[in-house]
Amino acid sequence: MSRLDDSHPTPFNYSPINNASTYTSLGGRRAFLAALTTSLILAPSALVAQKPKKPALLQAPRDISELATRTRIVLQLSGTLKVADPDPASKKPPREAEVKAESTVDFDERIYVNPQNETLSAARHYNEASVQTWVAGNASSHRLREECFHARLARHEGSWQQYCPDRPLQTREVDLVRLPINSVVLDQMLPADPVKADDSWSPSERTLADVFQLEAVHSSSIHCRVLKVEAGVATIECNGEIEGSVNNVPTKIKVNGNMHAALGSQCALVTWVGMSLTEIREISQAEPGFTLTARVKLIRKEEPEACNDVSLDELRQIAQSNDDGRWLLQIASVPGRYQMLADRRWKTIVDTGEEAILRLIEKNQVVAQCNVTRLPKLAAGQQLTLVGMQDDIKRSLEKNLESLVEASERKNSGGMRVLRVVAVGKSSDVPVRWVYAHISDDSGRRVSLVFTMSGEASESFGMADEQMISSFELLPETSTQSPTPAQPAAESASRPTTSTKR
Repeated sequence: MSRLDDSHPTPFNYSPINNASTYTSLGGRRAFLAALTTSLILAPSALVAQKPKKPALLQAPRDISELATRTRIVLQLSGTLKVADPDPASKKPPREAEVKAESTVDFDERIYVNPQNETLSAARHYNEASVQTWVAGNASSHRLREECFHARLARHEGSWQQYCPDRPLQTREVDLVRLPINSVVLDQMLPADPVKADDSWSPSERTLADVFQLEAVHSSSIHCRVLKVEAGVATIECNGEIEGSVNNVPTKIKVNGNMHAALGSQCALVTWVGMSLTEIREISQAEPGFTLTARVKLIRKEEPEACNDVSLDELRQIAQSNDDGRWLLQIASVPGRYQMLADRRWKTIVDTGEEAILRLIEKNQVVAQCNVTRLPKLAAGQQLTLVGMQDDIKRSLEKNLESLVEASERKNSGGMRVLRVVAVGKSSDVPVRWVYAHISDDSGRRVSLVFTMSGEASESFGMADEQMISSFELLPETSTQSPTPAQPAAESASRPTTSTKR
């Protein structure tokens, strides 16, 4: 398989049929007519009337069941982040930080299209996925793990998301592969009906939401127009603004750029995109606000062998089934030296290594908070007892506590000892529910997880803590680790937060 050359907008040839030998090599009349129509794209009306109805000309794909392609996207991003104070009660203004990023993502892709011409699922195999980031002068880089190069994509909770069928993706990997332009539905930017030179159209709001990775589009002035057609390749300008939302957070995107489209073996497809996207998004409970400009260069071609180990039946099954296990996220703390599986609604707000704050965000509302604290190591053979943990919680909550409603001891899937206690009470006359977990291993290493939520959020929270506690693992200690300052075990093991502000 050849490498896509990102230095040229049309890395493959769509030249018209011009001799009889080409007819033979394409395998018959139907293929010959398909190739012949390439030379007639946007032809004068007298010629258009004589073209066969299928395959269609410059229009969104119709009457296909799958499409296999190779795509390479190079992204350059710059702008400003606006970061709110992690304390929801803080009155401090947001901090601003300059940010730059460069990423390259190269992948094979096979999509499934249903009889209603809706793209419902896809398989990807990544050949490369990396990013370099500079935030306030601090540089970092990240790559997709090779064991996660095989991915699947489907609609989940109103937007396109992807997962690895072999193991959960990490938080940074989810962000890395969530690109500003979604190639799975990119061809839907083409018009619903064939057009000629200088014709224009406006993509639907659903198409724009899918292509630009938005939860919803509330208004749009996006306008596409065919500028020219040369050698069977149409150049299309795409300009305008979109007002939409992501996770109930308002966002605006200004779009300015061009696309190339050409006729493939089954349908017309977008083969090149050069686009500038300037997005202004408000601060949310889960993420910083920002004003960012992304310069996107995308090249794409048909690749019949792309993801040929994934059958159409498998893609159809992915679209028709709903498996929550697909969307589990691996939350890994490098400084804290632990990892666990969690719902994708959990967001890491702060992670110092010794302490971390995670929040369960649903529709831009805080459902619950989890405080993760590394505790001082106990001597070999010593353990905190369940009774001792309950006494610590009672002392810590004092008058806020009404009762302890659950208490249990067990081993989790990694063989770690888990003490779990559920408490209910009030804070500032607001009903509160706490879930405490004390996790330790045989060597004396210990971590405390304290989940806090309002009483009314208990239903939305469900058993979210169980997934995290059951999969929690302590990673090997590093040789350069500095000693953890000693502190009273009771104080650390039962440190709650009584805040229920959203």
